[in-house]
Order: sequence, then structure tokens, then C-alpha cells
Amino acid sequence: MNIDRSITEFSPTEVNAFLELALQCDGVQDMDSFRRWCSKEVRAFLPFGMLIVATGRLTHGLLFVDNLLGVDYPVEFMQQILRRVPLSERKVIQTWLACRQPQIVTPADIETHLSELERFEFLSFNLRNFAAHGVINPAGTHASYFSFARVTEPLGNKTCKKLKLLAPHLHQALMAALTPAQNAASGPTVYSLFSPKQLLVLRGLLEGLTNVQIAGRVNRSPHTIKHQVAQILKRLGAANRAEAISKALDLGIAVLPSGVGEIDTLAK
Repeated sequence: MNIDRSITEFSPTEVNAFLELALQCDGVQDMDSFRRWCSKEVRAFLPFGMLIVATGRLTHGLLFVDNLLGVDYPVEFMQQILRRVPLSERKVIQTWLACRQPQIVTPADIETHLSELERFEFLSFNLRNFAAHGVINPAGTHASYFSFARVTEPLGNKTCKKLKLLAPHLHQALMAALTPAQNAASGPTVYSLFSPKQLLVLRGLLEGLTNVQIAGRVNRSPHTIKHQVAQILKRLGAANRAEAISKALDLGIAVLPSGVGEIDTLAK
């Protein structure tokens, strides 16, 4: 389905707000500037109370959250979000992945549109009007996801059109904001220690997979994987897998760069 990017049905104020956020999007360079851009320019176009931004992936029916950022969300809410959860417990995301269309939830929808976990969050933190959309990468392995809560305008088709317009700009800005953090935290260390093939194997080690399971994932023989595991242990100065994982965590390699070692697609 082609996305209608026409903004002619919006008010002059909304049109100006969208043009301004699109213009200022290029100025996002880090997390601080991303938060400021969301709080000012994005909020002027889609008035919201709180925003959660995440990147993640789906593996064996589990949803992994690689990066998580809250804009005006209470700390208590952010702390209770699980970084690994069955997809069925994130019903809004599950529906979004199936149809790839914006999702809106009002208090009248909580019994039918939300999982038990989501209902708890919705009621406990008074999320009220809720709207979400995102961007899935071409390979279908990773996604960025943007979840707005306490949206003050009436939710409907117009909100969905706003989300479709917003998502590419939010994704662009988020990728720009994440790049400095990844480079500083893990990027250079990862790539200086390991080859791309070894990164695939390391992902499997961090997820607790056996050599046979890793071999099936990357389409290599178990013997080849055994050799690559030995190389990884040597590079890390580890005597065994458990020690290698511990050292990898110490080096900040627990969350590898996006695109490394995935097998499931986010939407089929």
C-alpha cells in the first residue's frame, strides 16, 4: 500500500509545524538534540504527553529491545520495560508488524486491543490516547518504533496520516542520534576485535546458542563454528564460553550493532 504523504488536508498551522520538523530533523546529531527535537518540533505537529522510542528485533518469537529512549516518560515506567519479551505480550507491536499500519488505542479499546501487560501499563501510568508507528528495515529483520501516549488531539484517520508522515523523519533522526553513542560505546571495539562472520557467532554466544544452533543460523558447519568460537575465546582471552560472555559484557558488546546476526523477519 502506498503511503499518502499529502498534507493538504491539514490546517496551515499543522502544515507549518510539519515543514519545520522536517527542516530541523537534519540538525539532530545526538540523543540530547533528538529529545529536544521531539519535545518541540514533533510535539507541535502531533501533540503528545509522552513518547517512547525503540529499536528492536524479533528472534524465535521473542522481541528484543536494543535501544530504548523515553521523552517525558516517568522513570518508573522506563525501568519496568523488559528488554526481552514474548511478542504476544506486546500486542500493539504484534498487530503493527502484521499490518504495518499506524496503531491507535483509546481507553475504550484496552480490553480488545491490549495484552494483560499493556493494560496494566495503560491504566497504571494513565497513558490515555495512544498512537504508534515505525519503520521496518528492507530485510525485515530490525525496526524502529515510536509510541506516543497522552495524545491530546482526537485519535482517528488524521492521526494515522500524521504518523505515516512522521515515521520516516523520526527514524532518520533516531539513526543520527544513535550513531555517536554506538561509536563511543561499542562500535570501534567490536569491529577492531572481530570480523563480520565472528560477530554473527558472537551474537549466538550472547544469546546462549549451541554451536549446532549457530551453524544453522548462519548456514555454516558446526566444525566451522567451533573454530570461530575458539578464535573469539582467544581474542577475548577467555578460557570458556561463560568467561567469554562475561568479558564481552565488560567490553560493552552485549548489544551489537543493528543488522548483526538475525534470522527471523519482523513481519512475514
